[in-house]
Amino acid sequence: MSVAISGDQALGRRRQLSDEVAAYVRDLIMSGQVRHGEFLRLERIAEDLGISVTPVREALLSLRGEGFVTLEPRRGFMPAPLTRQDVQDLFEAQAYFAGELAARAAGRITGAELESLDRTQALLEEASKARDSAAIERANHQFHRVINLSAGSPKTAWLLQLVVRYAPRRFYSSIEGWTQASVDDHHLVLAALRAGTATRHGRRCAPTSGTPGLCWSCTWRRRASGTSDPADGPGPLPPAPEGRISYKKFPGGLMDDRDSEPARVVTAADHGATRVLTLNRPEARNAIDIPMRERLADEVRRAADDPGVRAVVLTGAAGTFSAGGDVRSMEGAGPDAVRARLDPVHETVRLIATCGTPFIAAVEGAAAGLGVSLAAVCDHVVAAEDARFVAAFGKVGLVADGGLLWTLPQRVGMGRAKQMLVFGQTVPAPRACEIGLADSLVPSGTALDAALERAAEAAALAPLSVAAAKRLLARTDLSLERLLEAEREEQTALFGSADFAEGRAAFAERRPPRFEGR
Repeated sequence: MSVAISGDQALGRRRQLSDEVAAYVRDLIMSGQVRHGEFLRLERIAEDLGISVTPVREALLSLRGEGFVTLEPRRGFMPAPLTRQDVQDLFEAQAYFAGELAARAAGRITGAELESLDRTQALLEEASKARDSAAIERANHQFHRVINLSAGSPKTAWLLQLVVRYAPRRFYSSIEGWTQASVDDHHLVLAALRAGTATRHGRRCAPTSGTPGLCWSCTWRRRASGTSDPADGPGPLPPAPEGRISYKKFPGGLMDDRDSEPARVVTAADHGATRVLTLNRPEARNAIDIPMRERLADEVRRAADDPGVRAVVLTGAAGTFSAGGDVRSMEGAGPDAVRARLDPVHETVRLIATCGTPFIAAVEGAAAGLGVSLAAVCDHVVAAEDARFVAAFGKVGLVADGGLLWTLPQRVGMGRAKQMLVFGQTVPAPRACEIGLADSLVPSGTALDAALERAAEAAALAPLSVAAAKRLLARTDLSLERLLEAEREEQTALFGSADFAEGRAAFAERRPPRFEGR
């Protein structure tokens, strides 16, 4: 069955693809695999990636605006000159912002977040002993991500994100001295966070954040000059690390052939004031592995923090919502690994349930296991006629996770929740709508379009009002009296809002309101 793609959808997908190409070229330049003096051939890149020339050209024009490439008249694009000082400057900037976030986190971090850091540190040390480069990089990313979120400074975290995209994170584990330095420095970070202290040194040079730049620069110098003295003078850039990245054709995205992970396992595209997040592992029926868990949590938080996003649609690629947790990635996971893999899932569920932005699930095909959890926590579920919901965790010897034990009884009642969770009952889409697991039933292939329509309806409402309603509805722990008190506080605040004034004016003037979320 073919589904028509609107111009906005096509544009969003093309922009997403050009972003992936730009990220790939940045990595090549930062790792020294492509250098000043070598031309970047659009047709060759497009052929290697299995894509058209258009997103490649858009990516290179974007990089030209960043100063990463230059355009030589009648000859083409070329990497801009890159010196060791440039590399060091980027890592110094990363260290500064990461250090500032760590210092702020010291006064805010919770016991649960410290426990999450301990678990991640244990995973890092295990990966370091096993010399598992992919696991090392994932653990480091997760460690700093928890700290950055705990800091409660989204704008500083955004600035850090801008800098970090120039750092070749995939190559960190190949930098001599970095892995052990990161393990050692994390212990210092944890001690400082537990003590609630932050020194000037901690703010200026966050442990681990500045280390890659120093080690990377020193490695370049040693390779170039044949000496072990990091203070040696300038020299040419050394050969690139082994394991040059090449791109292959991949259904639904680009893939790095060194770690077999899609470059973007969760894609994001804006449609007006609505952001569409797509679970994008079609070759695995969108099974949710660790990279997807982390990426989804990042994208959900980014959408929730963006005042320009009035609604979010969550869907799956290639006609399937999600086959649930990736069972293959669970093999050999110890207690710390299990807790760590649940952390980003819990963060995602908590955000969707409590943030002020409406979330709509667009479900085609199967929603199984954790896929049901993600759909059930959304504020509205659009189900295609061929959709089916199954939460048979017992068939793999596990209990429902992703908050499903909290959301499912609220949606369908305790009795029906037991039929799904205890007896593994599969619920087809029509029945899901009857019992409240889904809210809208639409023809197969139209779930996303219907969800976008529903999102547009939500986006037209006053954002502060919608946020207040979601906050109150999430407080299932409140008694009636306490809920009435919370209601009084929310309503009092809304009476003083600009949106309420606009709503009254629009009502009196018989025109559509123009809410601004203030």
